[in-house]
Amino acid sequence: MNDPASGQPRDSRAGWRDAEEVGIIRVSADRGDRDGDGRGGDGRGGGGGGGGGADIIEAGAVASRPPWRRSTTAWALVAAILVGGLAGYLVGVRHAGTPVASPSTSPQAPARQPALVGTGNRCAVQLGKQLQLGVELVNGSDAATTIDRVEVDLPLNGLQQLDSAWGSCGQLTTARAGGHRLDAGAVGWVTVTFDVLVPCPSAIPVGFIFQYEHGGEPGNTEVWGFSDLGEVTYTGCPTGTSG
Repeated sequence: MNDPASGQPRDSRAGWRDAEEVGIIRVSADRGDRDGDGRGGDGRGGGGGGGGGADIIEAGAVASRPPWRRSTTAWALVAAILVGGLAGYLVGVRHAGTPVASPSTSPQAPARQPALVGTGNRCAVQLGKQLQLGVELVNGSDAATTIDRVEVDLPLNGLQQLDSAWGSCGQLTTARAGGHRLDAGAVGWVTVTFDVLVPCPSAIPVGFIFQYEHGGEPGNTEVWGFSDLGEVTYTGCPTGTSG
């Protein structure tokens, strides 16, 4: 159908919408021509002849857009607003409630306890110008432990290590500490003999370092024997004093 004003085709539905908005009904003028007798299509007189070429335009109260269409549009708009608001709320809650993942850390294995530890018992004996110092050990593990080597920690000068032996101070023994096997739960003494290089060694601290083999693996432990030798009896050195 052509637009009467422009002569261009137009969408019939668009024309219906225009008519709805202004309340106008357009009636074609060729009704009389179709009847062929100058009468209208209903058989009555055409009111002035059947050849009139003018359009008959009647204005009246034409129903506006159906209410159900308006309500559907309104509900669609409300639904869109609600859906948009709900989506924004959920996004906000997710961002606000999601905890920040902390860097993952692997749990560290507990530190292995040494198989050999000191019991706290100590001994000391002067042999001429030599000094024999010892500590008592216990094998706190569930398997036998073999002592490989005995060393001493001497922060100050004045003593020189000569040898180590398995046994308490003053015992006449030739059993070397290195290579001695200590069963699980067993205790024993290890002594070290020193040459004394100073007139009075009372101020010298002494520690013991044990290297051992346990369960096929090497290990080591340090047992602090004497914070100083002030409590050790030595000729020419007063007991309880520092030189």
